Amino acid sequence: MDKTYSFASYDWQEQNKRYTALVKPQHFAVAVKFIHSKEELDAIPDVHPFTQPGYSCRVIGLASFLNYPVALTRDKQAFYYCAGANGLGEKNEDWLAGVPMASDPTRWFRTLEASKAHTDEMLKTAPDGLYAIAAAALHLNAIKDPDVIVCQLVPAAVFMMLSGLIENNYHRIDLPFIGESSCCDTWNYTAKTGKPGVSFGCRGDKTQGLLPDIEMRLSMTPDDFEIALQGLERLRDSGINYPCCCSRVPPELK
Repeated sequence: MDKTYSFASYDWQEQNKRYTALVKPQHFAVAVKFIHSKEELDAIPDVHPFTQPGYSCRVIGLASFLNYPVALTRDKQAFYYCAGANGLGEKNEDWLAGVPMASDPTRWFRTLEASKAHTDEMLKTAPDGLYAIAAAALHLNAIKDPDVIVCQLVPAAVFMMLSGLIENNYHRIDLPFIGESSCCDTWNYTAKTGKPGVSFGCRGDKTQGLLPDIEMRLSMTPDDFEIALQGLERLRDSGINYPCCCSRVPPELK
């Protein structure tokens, strides 16, 4: 079994170097923290809160490109649907009834009943009462105790990360899909359940979160992220690399 790590033992910069070498990402892995007070947010060095209304998925997306931490506070959440889904706003009667996703211009469901069923699924992971969501590239070491690590990777690299996670402690991984809302399939899901989450990228994540069509979101707890890296290192040492190349000489070439 892999060693269980504590936040105090993580070296985020060293961890990022291993991650970069193992799966060759095009974007930074992101440390995400659910913030409950202004004091907690101010404790993050050089954090840049949004000055204009924005979206939770944009916080994650921008952090994967930027060399400083970013944050979205409760008073700057642009859309009450996203605010409710991410704990940065009230889940009012319209939200609970599914009105936002059954109304123009975000009519994802034909009926209000179908949209409410979607909302009911979101409620299983959506947080409440947050002051802000903060995110920073892992290598910055700005968020010392993240709740979730979020990666932006091509599908083959997601496959390898999950394979590394189960390399020394096999268990089946079931991944949710509830429809429009990458947040509830990834960072909220992982924070609530402790399990990895994967999203193809909802419309919001693509238009606001800077997620390209060829990439996916993968979320893990900090412990699972470390365990996945350990597993990938052992796979690499046994000849299974990413990209899909083999370090061993085939018998017919010897």
